[in-house]
Amino acid sequence: GNLHTLDSLQEKRYNADVIRYALSAGHYRQALNFTFELLNSAQSALQKIYNYSEQLLASVAMDWKSFQAIYNTATLPEKCSFLGDFFESLCDDLNVPKALGCLFTFINQAKSNKFNPTESLIKEWAACLFALGIPLKEKKVLDVPEAIQELAEKRWLAKKERNFQEADNLRKLLEES
Repeated sequence: GNLHTLDSLQEKRYNADVIRYALSAGHYRQALNFTFELLNSAQSALQKIYNYSEQLLASVAMDWKSFQAIYNTATLPEKCSFLGDFFESLCDDLNVPKALGCLFTFINQAKSNKFNPTESLIKEWAACLFALGIPLKEKKVLDVPEAIQELAEKRWLAKKERNFQEADNLRKLLEES
């Protein structure tokens, strides 16, 4: 097979969190088939977790610093009102794949049910992320020059209008900028 170093994976734009998630998402008793598809899936899964975390914190008007304090002191909740299945899966022979399944089931249910988040949910969520070693980082706001933004918008419009030649030309201009 092919050998991939951490440096080579990072050169391909996979950060350490994505690589860690990909390696830990499988069950430790089974062989891991390490592929770029696995890394892409890990990247997508982490993005869903980050997006939900962002929505959850916004819904309770909590800033990242406050959540980070809860995350850093996270412990297994005595009573799990929301994510009990997640913790049960981890306690069942460290079944991380099943725990992740429970986590994403919860995210999907939370999005559709639109229930009011509570402090206990925030603590359970922080404990889940801590148990999986998923750090939350505040999003960095990039200062993109106006000229680049205009080119990107024109490219997006060209793609929407199915003018792919123009979109390709604009992409080349963006890459050069």
